[in-house]
Amino acid sequence: MPGNRIAPLDHLRAAAILGVVAIHATSPLLASLPDGSSAQPSRFWMLAALNQAGRFSVPAFFLMAGFLAAFQAEKLRGGSGARDYLKRRLARLLVPYLTWSVALFALPVLAHGKTDGADFAFRFLLGWTFTGAYFLLALAQLTLLAPALIRIVRKGRLAALTLWSLFFFMTEIFYGVAAYGRSGTSLHVREAFSASLSLFFVWGSYFVAGLWAARERERLLPWLGEHRLFWAGLGAALYAASLWEFGAVHESTRSLGLAASFLKPTSALFALAACAFFLGTTGARAAEPVAIVRKSPPARAWEALAAGSFAIYLLHGSVVLSLLGIAAPWLQAVAAGPAGPLLLGAAGIAGPLAFYRLTERLAPRWARFAMFG
Repeated sequence: MPGNRIAPLDHLRAAAILGVVAIHATSPLLASLPDGSSAQPSRFWMLAALNQAGRFSVPAFFLMAGFLAAFQAEKLRGGSGARDYLKRRLARLLVPYLTWSVALFALPVLAHGKTDGADFAFRFLLGWTFTGAYFLLALAQLTLLAPALIRIVRKGRLAALTLWSLFFFMTEIFYGVAAYGRSGTSLHVREAFSASLSLFFVWGSYFVAGLWAARERERLLPWLGEHRLFWAGLGAALYAASLWEFGAVHESTRSLGLAASFLKPTSALFALAACAFFLGTTGARAAEPVAIVRKSPPARAWEALAAGSFAIYLLHGSVVLSLLGIAAPWLQAVAAGPAGPLLLGAAGIAGPLAFYRLTERLAPRWARFAMFG
């Protein structure tokens, strides 16, 4: 692991990857309940609570991407420096996307002889080739827009707030039409809602928030640290509100995708509060990269999660789905019980992290780049 890291981002990165795994360890179990909350209400709400607790995670990764992009502001002003940065950044996103899309989607489909050219291309285009792949495509779009977004944020707080508001309210209006509308237009928007996660505009507010946070980091990060109790309390309140909205939307639409969405207003605000909490730290030097030396086992585990978060993100969904699909009957029974999310989550973290550490030691550089950028 690199010795020179930004401590607040490591805190947030490790928490966010746990959140991502929690979402995908519970989503299949929620979907498998035949009658939703009416058949097994206690299990339904336990899974929903775990699922909603992780809903800050993908927004957090977009926020961190914006934060780190801001450090490249000088390179992104134009000329060969901007071209070189964009080329490297896009390669780090799109090469792993193609690698795992082929390995986890294209090869299995071709092996089973189930080839539909249009569906094949559609899934590649929208990032529906493996769990969470849409993130890489949306982030690639925001990477291309980063030079223009940085120029706007550099104009000052008002410009940054205006840009953030444009993305945020456009996204929430879009979600509101899908989740709460009753017209024919709402039905069409609802049908297209999943595809929207592959588009930059629904995540743009978090990326812009990261750009602004990096610009204001010397004052912002210590201030967040001084008010961590406030952000913890606000996050808890918004989390409870997101559970309520989850139930309301699910009751109205019978759509788990809409009910659990990152984009519903309560979840979007919960994500911002959670990011503020995990970024909060005391001491001005935490705003800059510092050497981190921690000796306690929990701290080393937290650093390992942060360092391997991208690999875990890419592979955890396949591990979870494989366990659900091919596990022995006794393991299926465990997965269907209260310990199921814990079992699936632990496997979704440990398997990819072990594979990542192994490839870091044994695989040639080109293979490591192809898999993990």
